[in-house]
Formats: sequence, structure tokens, C-alpha cells
Amino acid sequence: RKREAAAQGQALRVFVAGCLTQRYRDELARELPEVDGFLGVGDYERLAQLVVHGQVGGAVNLIRELPATVVRRPTPRLQLGARRPHGYLKIADGCNHNCTFCAIPGFKGRVRSVPRDVLLAEARHLLAQGVRELCLVAQDTSDYGKDLDGGRIGIAELLADLAALPGDFWIRLLYFYPGGVSDALIDVMASSPKIVPYLDMPLQHLHPEILRRMKRPHVGVNIGRTLERLRRGIPDLAIRTTFLVGFPTEERRHFDYLLAGVKA
Repeated sequence: RKREAAAQGQALRVFVAGCLTQRYRDELARELPEVDGFLGVGDYERLAQLVVHGQVGGAVNLIRELPATVVRRPTPRLQLGARRPHGYLKIADGCNHNCTFCAIPGFKGRVRSVPRDVLLAEARHLLAQGVRELCLVAQDTSDYGKDLDGGRIGIAELLADLAALPGDFWIRLLYFYPGGVSDALIDVMASSPKIVPYLDMPLQHLHPEILRRMKRPHVGVNIGRTLERLRRGIPDLAIRTTFLVGFPTEERRHFDYLLAGVKA
């Protein structure tokens, strides 16, 4: 496409950005010489610099060796396409876990939480645009705030602050690891009508041996008791989860254990 444009006397430049470039920075630069510039993760503000200086004596490579997404101020977004009643509020980026099946920490870096005041400003902006359901997302939303101010403001406090914003809207919590379930979380979810009684909790497996081989952070958490605590505090709670079957070394007995747990 770039060559076709050049043949017609048009200037077309190609830039590649995101997770793939962060993970394969050197390989892509070698294999795609026609690309004018590369950008990794967490560097959205450098996009203008990339566009302005792209292909000046060769492809411009602005990929940082150590990835990190650091947000220090509100970043209002322009909604593309049709307006929708839901919007995503990214409360953190990166992951401190080392699950053996996941490559995310390698190209996202460690958890960097978005400061509370920034999130409240972004939430107000989304609500003013007509969003009526705020979906909180991160690689692990239960880790929110542990890297800020000594963990003084965690996910429970953030939920309470968001629920206190004026207006008629819902809050939905996604990607919440079971090890982060606290009494404070249950209390704030149960007490606020703005927080949807729904928890997206990626369990991946239930057998302790497989969880250990997966290096899951909740290997020592009793999932059954955790779900009992949640449903006791939030009786109409809906749980969404995901499981991996066929994980290397998984035997029939491991799968049967998982199946029995799901049925229970």
C-alpha cells in the first residue's frame, strides 16, 4: 500500500505501536524495513513526536526497553463511532504476577495505578459524554493502589469514591483476582446501589497442583469459602470466570476436580 501510494506521488507513512512492538522490538525493526516508526506501550503522548519525525534517516524507534504505563493527569477521550451506554475506565496497567501461561508482564511491566483524582476526572468526563456504565479494567483490578501512597487508597476506597459521583449510572468491576476479596470490598459493593452485583474473577483452575504450576497468585486461597463470603455479603452477586483446560501436566483427575468444583 505504501509503495502504491508512492507510485502515485502520494506520501503515505506507516507506524506500528502497542504490545507486539514492545515484545518483539528488534525482530520487527529487522523484518519490516518499510515501517517509518515504532512505539511501544504506555507512550501514547510520544505518538505526535513519532509522526513528526518518522523516517528521518531511517525508521524512528521510540520503544522503551522497560515498559511502563504512567498516567499523571486526566486524558479525556474522543469516542469514535456510535455513542454507547458503557465506557471503560482503566484504573491500572501492568501486572506483578508471573503466571506461566501469560506473557503480559513481559511487555506491560509492573503495576502502575492511575491516581484517584485522575480517575475521578476521567469518570466525570465519561458520564458527561452520556456513558451510563463505567467498566473498571486492569490486568488485576484487586491490585489497584498498592503502588500509590503506601496503599492508602485501594480498590474498595476507589469504588466508594466513584459511587459518590452525582448522576444515574452503574459501576462494573472486571478482572478481579480472588486473593483481593476483602471485607471492605464486600461492604462497599453491598452498600452502594450504583455498583453492579457482578464480579469478573478469572480463576483459571481449581486444583491446587495445577494452580501451583500455573504460578497463580491465589494458589493458597480457598475459592469455595471466598465465594461463600461474597454471596453471604452480596446475595444476588453474579460471578463470571474463565478456566484453562488442557494445561501442560493436567491429568484426568485434575480435570474431574475442576469439573466437580464448577458444579458445586
